[in-house]
Amino acid sequence: MTPDSEGTTPKTAEGTDEVRQSEPPNCNSSDGCEEDHGQPEVGADEMQLKESQDLNYPGREDDLRKSKAGAEIKQHHEPPNDLVSPGCEDRGQPNTSDQPVSAIPDTSHDDKHDIKAKIRRGVSITEVPPFIYYYDQKIMESDEQQRSVEKRPSLTFTLSNRIGSQCLASLVMAQMRLAAGLAFGFTGYVLPQLIPHQLTGGGDGGDIFLPSHWVALFGSLVHLGAAVGTCCSELLLSRLGQRTVLMLCTPVAALTWLLVYFSPYTWIILLTQFILGITGAIILPCTQTYILETVHEETRERLSAIIHIAGSAGIILPFIIGTSHIGWRELALICCGLTLLPALGIFFLPHSPRWLITCGRNLEAQKALTFFRGDHLISELELSTTFAQIQADNAISTVQKIKHLFKPPTVQPFAQLIITTLTVAFSGGYTLLAYLMLILQTLETGIHPNNNAVMFTLMGTTGIVVYFCIKHRLSHKLLLFAAFSVAAASFMVFASYNYFLNIGSIMVTEWVPVVCLLPYTFSIRMGEAAFSNVRKELINVSLRKVGLQFLTVILYLAAFIEGGTR
Repeated sequence: MTPDSEGTTPKTAEGTDEVRQSEPPNCNSSDGCEEDHGQPEVGADEMQLKESQDLNYPGREDDLRKSKAGAEIKQHHEPPNDLVSPGCEDRGQPNTSDQPVSAIPDTSHDDKHDIKAKIRRGVSITEVPPFIYYYDQKIMESDEQQRSVEKRPSLTFTLSNRIGSQCLASLVMAQMRLAAGLAFGFTGYVLPQLIPHQLTGGGDGGDIFLPSHWVALFGSLVHLGAAVGTCCSELLLSRLGQRTVLMLCTPVAALTWLLVYFSPYTWIILLTQFILGITGAIILPCTQTYILETVHEETRERLSAIIHIAGSAGIILPFIIGTSHIGWRELALICCGLTLLPALGIFFLPHSPRWLITCGRNLEAQKALTFFRGDHLISELELSTTFAQIQADNAISTVQKIKHLFKPPTVQPFAQLIITTLTVAFSGGYTLLAYLMLILQTLETGIHPNNNAVMFTLMGTTGIVVYFCIKHRLSHKLLLFAAFSVAAASFMVFASYNYFLNIGSIMVTEWVPVVCLLPYTFSIRMGEAAFSNVRKELINVSLRKVGLQFLTVILYLAAFIEGGTR
């Protein structure tokens, strides 16, 4: 080898190395990177020694434990394969297949295609999966994104911030329920004023008096209207929604009360009682279903109890106002104002999210539920479960549900519920309320009839309150048996006292009617409240709505027949 060749060879090698350093390493080769083959063996041994030293640093065991715990947490949050949306199974996983990765990323299954994005874009609700693992999508690979998940408000914090919206809805619905109960209490108070003096000593109504054959009809016509209103309520609720139905029934009821005030004929008074029964029966399921579909399950039971008590308070209110000895026209005008009072609150409440989903108004349903919940993730999760419930409920038509009620194995418990409903209707509670003032005027108790009426109706409301306080501590069967047994014994003593008093066998004892009617009203209202909750549990969930509507119609018809035959 000549000196020239020795001088030129290093230059060529040096130039070749410079060219290799300027070129990017080719990592697509199956033999590895070319840059690694150019390194001497001594350099590879030094790199291995350095890596082994790095793996033996002092905090290595702690880091391994932390990484293992993080892997277990991530594995715990991974949803089952059968519940993951199609095409989303390998999201975030490296591409281990032999197929080349496309240069254009596939965004058809990106995270933005969750339920919120679909609702905002107006996509049909059928494309929304029934169950979505939101927190699986929120498991981030970086620490910064993971901290954003940890900073999300908890469920308790969210509900505490939005409890005011739920209380507002409950307050408005309670006022609507109170307005619906006014019609049932109005009949019992004004009936003595519409009867001539020679019959009962009443007749404070002015120039309008009911004929003797219309007295029973006036006392029970509100129940006939309630039966008709119950039949129409479900159709109106499914077509218009609770909010719209309440906005329509409120002015109708207010105008009806005004018609009572200006009524010049007796047949108009009877017609108004029928209309008030219809509007009251439509308002009752509207208020109940609106609370069930908007209030969170943690506070749903307590707020539903408040609404039930408000309905009983509406029955008491005419008797309380009557202690000032006002006429029935002035009382009708006061009832008109009480009916319009909750109408302003309805405008501040949204539609029920469940009804909005059935109408395909998904964006409004998202906003409505956020109004009551406040947290978007919780709202979306509840929307998805609500959609699944709606699909299950719509799988069977209304006609098929009615047929299933009279087929085994549903027909036997449903027949028992029908018999129990008739027993409750003929137990005397509805008739006593319609003729309460007439009955108290014939009794010699030493207390004014208006004061007696307030005392008895307040005792009935106390029975409802006591039931909601003890219903989780005692069985429903025991409560029903005890309540109706006490009511039967009390009314039997009261009827025996009046019988022997009429035939002259005993002398007038003022305290006996009071002692008999107080436990009767207490126990009969407790039994009615217990039965209204028990019948919900004895009917299949898919048939509950139709079954309860059928039982309620039977209850009102039986109350109309009982009151109309007196």
